[in-house]
Amino acid sequence: MMYKKPTNKLFLTVLILGVLTVFNGTSYAQLGKVARKVKDEKSDKKTDDSKSSNDSKSSKSKVVNVEASANNPAAEKAFNDNKENLKSCYDFLSQFNNTNDEKDVMDMANSVSNVMKLAESTISDLKKNIADISEFEKSNSEAKEMHLKSKIGWLETAIEKAKDKFGGIKSSLLRSIVSDVEWLAMPEATAQFASSTMDQITQKFALLDKLYPGDSDVDASRKTNLPKAKANYDKLMKQLAQNRMPASKYSGDNKAELEKKISAAYTKRYPGEVVKRVVIIDSGWKEKTELKDDNTKAYWQTSDYIGVHIAILKNKSCNVFIMTFRKDKKTGEIEAHSVGTSYTVLVENINK
Repeated sequence: MMYKKPTNKLFLTVLILGVLTVFNGTSYAQLGKVARKVKDEKSDKKTDDSKSSNDSKSSKSKVVNVEASANNPAAEKAFNDNKENLKSCYDFLSQFNNTNDEKDVMDMANSVSNVMKLAESTISDLKKNIADISEFEKSNSEAKEMHLKSKIGWLETAIEKAKDKFGGIKSSLLRSIVSDVEWLAMPEATAQFASSTMDQITQKFALLDKLYPGDSDVDASRKTNLPKAKANYDKLMKQLAQNRMPASKYSGDNKAELEKKISAAYTKRYPGEVVKRVVIIDSGWKEKTELKDDNTKAYWQTSDYIGVHIAILKNKSCNVFIMTFRKDKKTGEIEAHSVGTSYTVLVENINK
């Protein structure tokens, strides 16, 4: 049998022990025990060395991560520079997203675009300079207290919601402009509200330009709807220029005095309004008996009534209201009784 050179370390150990046994008289059974003990000790040593090595690597890794956050001047600076912006941007956008009042939404819309830009810049700076935000929270008590990582996530969600709502404002304003233009073209449109409607269209485009500068949708709507609005407005203004108050039908000798009393009765009922002209459209007072109720008892009351067109100044035109005035038979006191429909007459045409 040929002898093969041993390569196994355990085999060499046994061979050496075997040689020693020859000289010391040790039994083969004892030799096996020794060999197994040597193997176990080596195995235990490898396990301990491996564990020690892993613990050392893990410890070094943790130290590196903590140092990368806690001892990184750029990370500390980014946190200190942006922590107030993070809170204020989140508070503002949350309020904007949760507000349903139209006036409040429009007031906040003037600022929301800039706040969204600041919020995005804040998040970008934090993520750029703090490599591991979770580790930074562990090493910075203030960041931990404010839940920095969660706060960033909440702000990102608030930004997305604000963008959707902000875009909805644009769509709503553009739709309302279309509705205004369509109203100006309707048969029931009146010259009385034409000027205010045109003012509203102009104001809405001004707001859109402020909120969405250079927006293609806004520019396209202006190009389409402004010419239509102006054409419809001009048509109504031509109609308005032809409007006149009717001629008086009152046959009494005290017409001028009665007109003054009616004017005074109107301003008593509606303080602060300016009466430009009174036209009496009945030939005289008409007696009428009505059943009244003063919450304690019902009773019959006979009064005199007269129909009037009364012109009230509103900017460059007058709203002319068709009204009925009542005169108390006992005291002769005149008061405004009821208001019907109205129409508009230009100031320069009020006495024509």
